[in-house]
Amino acid sequence: MAELSIVVPCYLEESHLRQSVAELLEIMDATRWDYEVIFVNDCSPDGTGAVLDEILSAHPGHQLCKLEHPHNRGRGAAVATGAQAATGEIIGFIDIDLEVHARYIPSLVLAAQKDADIVIAERVYKIRPSLMYRAVLSKGYRYLRNVALGTKLPDTESGFKFFKREALLRLLPEIEDEGWFWDTEVVARGAAHGYRIATVPALFLRRSDKKSTMNVWRDVADYLIKLARFRRQRRRGK
Repeated sequence: MAELSIVVPCYLEESHLRQSVAELLEIMDATRWDYEVIFVNDCSPDGTGAVLDEILSAHPGHQLCKLEHPHNRGRGAAVATGAQAATGEIIGFIDIDLEVHARYIPSLVLAAQKDADIVIAERVYKIRPSLMYRAVLSKGYRYLRNVALGTKLPDTESGFKFFKREALLRLLPEIEDEGWFWDTEVVARGAAHGYRIATVPALFLRRSDKKSTMNVWRDVADYLIKLARFRRQRRRGK
C-alpha cells in the first residue's frame, strides 16, 4: 500500500507523455511520500499505450502501473477506474499535459492530509490573448453552475484534484457522468455531503505543442445540457 496514489487519465498523450512523466517522477521523488502512479489509457488511438509500456519498463523501481479501457469512456471514467485500483490514503488525479504543473502536488496533498476532504488546484491564467477564451469560459461556467445549483463552488473543472480516500470512494458510486462533467459532479456531491473543500492557486500555462481535443461550442452545449439535468436530479433528491 502507498501513502499517496496519483491517477493519470491518458487519451492522445503520446507527444508529451515521456517528458511529463519524467517531470512528475522528479517532483515526487523529491518528497518523502511512498507513492504510486496509476496510468489509465482510455483507448487512445495513437501511441499512448506503447509509450506507457516504455515508461513502466524504464522505471522498475517505481510503483507504476497501467490500466486499459477496451473502448473510450471519457476522462471521468478513467479517473474512477484508477481511483478504484488505488491503495493510497490520499488519492488524486492530474492532467498529464502538465498545463497545471506537477510541482503543485505537494501543496494539495498537505491540505488533504490536514483537514480538507477535497483539494482543487484553482487555475490562475496568465494574461495572454490565446488564453482569454479559456478564462472567460471558466468564469462563465462557474457563474452559471453556482446559480443553477445554488452553490458557491470553486474551479470544479480543474483537472487537478486530491481527495481523502474515504471521501472519494464514498462519492464514486453516486457519480453518473463519465466525461468532463464528472468533475462538476464529484465536487458538487462532495459539498452536498458536507465535505471540506480547499483550493490551492496554481498557474495554468497552455502548451503550444499540444492540440486541444476541445470543441468549444459542442462541449459548452454538452456541459449546459448536463448541468440542467444534474440540477433536476438534485431537486428530486438524487
